[in-house]
Amino acid sequence: MISVTQTVGQKLLFESQYDQAIPAALQCLKFSIDVYGLSSIELVPSYLVLAEASIGLDKLRQAEEYLAQAEWTILKTPQVNNFFKSRLYRNTGLLLEAKNDYQESLRNFANDIYHASEEYGTDHIRTAGGYFYMGNVFIKLGKLEIADSLYEKVTVIWKNHLRKIIETTFASPLVNATIGPSDSEDVEQKELNEAELAEAKHSLIAILNFRVGKEVELPKKNAQIYIAMAYLNFYVKELDQTNSLVRKAMRSLESARNVDNLIDEVNCPNEKYSMIKTILCSTPFTQNGVVCDELSTIKQTRNELIKLILTLLLFHLCLLTIFVVIILSNERMDLEAQTLRDIFLDVLPYRAWASNVAELCLLANQTAFIAFFFCHKKRLVIFRRYLLIVCIGYLLRAIAIISNVLPRSHLTMECIPRMRNTKEIFERIAILYYSGGLNILGGRICGNYFFSGHALHASYLNFHWKYYLPNSMMYSTIKRISDCLTIVIYSSILLSHNHYTLDLVGSFLVSSLSFSVYTFLSENPDKALGRYFWLPMVNFFEHPFEEVTFQLTGPVEGIRSIFLVIRDIYARITIF
Repeated sequence: MISVTQTVGQKLLFESQYDQAIPAALQCLKFSIDVYGLSSIELVPSYLVLAEASIGLDKLRQAEEYLAQAEWTILKTPQVNNFFKSRLYRNTGLLLEAKNDYQESLRNFANDIYHASEEYGTDHIRTAGGYFYMGNVFIKLGKLEIADSLYEKVTVIWKNHLRKIIETTFASPLVNATIGPSDSEDVEQKELNEAELAEAKHSLIAILNFRVGKEVELPKKNAQIYIAMAYLNFYVKELDQTNSLVRKAMRSLESARNVDNLIDEVNCPNEKYSMIKTILCSTPFTQNGVVCDELSTIKQTRNELIKLILTLLLFHLCLLTIFVVIILSNERMDLEAQTLRDIFLDVLPYRAWASNVAELCLLANQTAFIAFFFCHKKRLVIFRRYLLIVCIGYLLRAIAIISNVLPRSHLTMECIPRMRNTKEIFERIAILYYSGGLNILGGRICGNYFFSGHALHASYLNFHWKYYLPNSMMYSTIKRISDCLTIVIYSSILLSHNHYTLDLVGSFLVSSLSFSVYTFLSENPDKALGRYFWLPMVNFFEHPFEEVTFQLTGPVEGIRSIFLVIRDIYARITIF
């Protein structure tokens, strides 16, 4: 009963219900006298509650009497615990603050912090009260920067303490398979009582009110308050308020160009505690996990976008390389040379329209693939891998073209004239960039043997369809359509006599090997295959390694996630 009445009295003090705290404290004092006697140190907490309640009711003389009783009891008791000294100095500081004696009040709060630190440490919640009340005095003295630093200390103390309790209470540590104590035993397994909950709420709300309207000046500090308040609300199962506070913290950190702090806050570094599940992402603790999705989406999408930007730069460098090589090969082409004997071209009739058919099928397949990957949950991963694999194929093709120059596969094939000056090379590169190397868009240049770029691209698209689509009936139909388009493209290339048969064979071999090796290593990084060439490239672009499973989410989510990242990157740039 002593503990209950004392806790209720302290709780009512933090709720500013001073008139109701006095009966609870008097009842606690009566029980303490009955159990311990009139001169016991156990009476001091009751005297202190009565003194603080009297201060709140502006009965300062009555408060002085209660504090005198507490001080006398402490002085005549040998080897008094630092806790009692700390609370005595704290209440004396509150009394002096009420009398506007701020300097003496600060001295008492400093003694409060000293004794609390001796007993519990400088970062304990029992010490936080001294920092908080000292900050209140500095506000009255007009020293807002000092007050703000003390408030920040209080915020960090409560945030870390609440986080530790949540980890201990709600998280599920891994089973310890070794002999001896587990790491989880080092965590203080203690719940907050009603008085401590009321103190945390009182302190954090007061600090939050102090910072109202200072979102621009103090975004990181405000985020700390929101996070601490989110922990507190989560602890008392106020889940809607928890989500609201985390959103506010995210907005504050976004304005501070430091959203990673919140992500690190939510993702506990200790793998034995899954904070991101217990606080935001798991049922039954949350309704929908929207906040968690936003945080993880921002971080993951931003990392993927950075890799994708590097991949796009590499892709355009490879395009520039292959275009320059093709233009130079065109200069070396011997237009008088006879065509090579080819087992298929010798018997297949020349059909000019077949070239357009191949390119239209290629464009249709490419457009369908873009629509597909944009609706895939791992859209950025798939697109990055696609571009990297195409880069590998183009680089190998550039090496093959520059190494040898084959005669035209058909004598009627139109070739552009040789360059008259170096300026024309830039004009032709621009034409190839605009056309993408497609004849129907004006990108015809002789000399792009060996091997076929059209066939290479068609094979890559077909392999991606087959690899990333499941084996259900509907998706199997899409795979078969892709197979048919690939066969039509290969056949049309032969009918148009744009490439030798060996070009198509080379395209298939290069595309199949490069796709298979890169995809295998991207999901099996521990394998020794290609350690010296492939693995460094795969490690850079694919870390952390993950298997891409089939998940369609729709284009809206893709646009939204990319928009969030672009907004975050823009905010980081504008700070400079």
